[in-house]
Amino acid sequence: MKTIPNFSDYCATKDGRIWSKPRNNKKGKWLKPLRHRGVDMWEDKVNGLFELAGGIFVMLSVFRLYKDKKVRGVSFIHVGYFTLWGYWNIHYYANLDQWISLIGSLSMTVINTVWLVMMIYYMRKEKRESLSKM
Repeated sequence: MKTIPNFSDYCATKDGRIWSKPRNNKKGKWLKPLRHRGVDMWEDKVNGLFELAGGIFVMLSVFRLYKDKKVRGVSFIHVGYFTLWGYWNIHYYANLDQWISLIGSLSMTVINTVWLVMMIYYMRKEKRESLSKM
């Protein structure tokens, strides 16, 4: 085991396990990374449910845009921001082994991406039509 630079109370093995050195009359112990907590975390279930519900609510906006075929009262900037954040969440939840949140984030991000593409399409279409009338 090698001592971790700037963390003299801890050592690391070749396979990446971390050992806490004995201190203050306490025995040393192996530290467990967070990723081994498993998918039974209630926080993952609640967050995943919020993400799935968010995807359903965004889907209502997609249906409305498809029906109206005009973008009104919504900025593509905030939709783009939350879409980008969704792509980050996909990476983030996968690395935390939060699989329910990952599924929810996948649904929300895909629907947000569809909504963003539709918004850009209809905004460009409306601009072309207004230019052709001149």
